[in-house]
Amino acid sequence: PGSILDRFATGNLETLKVPGLMDELRAFYKGNYSSNLMNLVMVGRHSLDDLQKLAEENFSKVEDRDLPFRDFSDQEVYDREHSFGRVVKIVPQRLIKDLQLNWILPTTERFDREKTSSLLSSVLGHEGPNSLLSCLKKENLALSLVSGVGSRLNGGMNKFYVTVSLTDKGEREFE
Repeated sequence: PGSILDRFATGNLETLKVPGLMDELRAFYKGNYSSNLMNLVMVGRHSLDDLQKLAEENFSKVEDRDLPFRDFSDQEVYDREHSFGRVVKIVPQRLIKDLQLNWILPTTERFDREKTSSLLSSVLGHEGPNSLLSCLKKENLALSLVSGVGSRLNGGMNKFYVTVSLTDKGEREFE
């Protein structure tokens, strides 16, 4: 509650049938979406001229509302009382047995050359002998494991994640 990350994420026609939600979504869009706050990167096998044409056709209508850049670096992203040590069980639209662990890491920008986030991801995501995944597989708890930096948040903080695809036993014994 109250987190700067407590925003719209995903939904479907059933879960988004909430009175007033469209008005709230439009207000959020108008207050947060402006071309002056966005970047666009396009990669393709097309020529630069074709890529430019595609970009203009698809993104030129994004309005420049001249919104100010907001610096959230001094705000608490997650508060300990409401955000840490929580288990959230979600009923998916299709069968998924994933355990996702998320951490907010302090800024690592001054260590970007050392690639600290990549190192952490490599250690946790390694699949060789004596790795976290090999130990989980040996106990028949996991099928796969992925880790990495999900996104760099305002102020340079990183959202780091580990996602484990669980076996039936892993789902029962995830704690």
